Amino acid sequence: MASCPLCGSNKFIAHQVCYLDVVVDDNNHWLNNLYESASASIYEAGTPFGPYVCLNCGQEYEELPK
Repeated sequence: MASCPLCGSNKFIAHQVCYLDVVVDDNNHWLNNLYESASASIYEAGTPFGPYVCLNCGQEYEELPK
C-alpha cells in the first residue's frame, strides 16, 4: 500500500476520466445528466492517474509513493 513519505497518510487526490450519458439539444450542447446525479449516469471510468496529492499534508507526487 502506498503511503506519503512525509506524513504517512495513505489517501491521495488523483484524476480520473469518466464517461457518462447526458442529454443534449439539437446543437449538441449539454443540457443535463441523463439521471439525477452524475454518478448515476457514469457507465465507464478509467484508472485514476496523477499527479497525486496527499490528502493530509498536500505533498504532490507524479506517481504513488511506494
